Amino acid sequence: MGSDFKTIPIIDISPLVTKIDDPKLAASNDVMEVVRQLDEACKGAGFFYVKGHGVPDSMIKEVREITRSFFALPTEEKLKIKMTSKTGYRPETPSNFKALMEDYLSLVKDLSRKIMRGIALALGAPVDAFEGLLTLVNQDDEIKALEVQNRSGEWVYAVPLPGTFVCNIGDMLKVWSNGIYEPTLHRVTNKTPFYRVSVAYFYESNFDACIEPVECCKQKTGGVAKYDNIVYGEHLVKKVQNNFVKGRY
Repeated sequence: MGSDFKTIPIIDISPLVTKIDDPKLAASNDVMEVVRQLDEACKGAGFFYVKGHGVPDSMIKEVREITRSFFALPTEEKLKIKMTSKTGYRPETPSNFKALMEDYLSLVKDLSRKIMRGIALALGAPVDAFEGLLTLVNQDDEIKALEVQNRSGEWVYAVPLPGTFVCNIGDMLKVWSNGIYEPTLHRVTNKTPFYRVSVAYFYESNFDACIEPVECCKQKTGGVAKYDNIVYGEHLVKKVQNNFVKGRY
């Protein structure tokens, strides 16, 4: 955790979204202002809201509603698509679940790529230096539940803001940036009597990707790598095993 933040910063990334494929991206003043804000947010809270992202608000809401509809199904119906190593997770009800989610995933994947390009510029790296290491959260508009811990140990709500995504950086970015950016401890505590839906998208590296501090970040932090190389898939498996120990949840 980087600072004693009291609120989660809000970043209008529309200039970055609009000009992302422009060869002169880094020469744009409005894009570099977004980059500055991304850098400040990653160093401070490790969390930020993004608006001006280009994903239709109607789709954001529809994704939450169809997710809510799925989890409202009888247990017997949900057990029919129980995840296995062979079948994966394939809901067939509601009928438009697959088509909607495929369209949505295409948009949030592209959005994540654009944000990571902005973060790469913030670190002084090539725009395509990083793939993965980001989470986008589409949370219910009315229920406060996601909390982020600041340096003083205070829990700060990521209050739902309609039309935005909550974004947080992953722990592998800590390695890639050689400690310039660090992930922030967070939790979800729904203290209301109402059912809450949150749809998270994890923009991750390839399973066999080797994560190591990039040269430009090493030069900014003393010239020496602070972290050993990590194979992302091995790290992910260990993390899942630690977080979901049998009988713990």
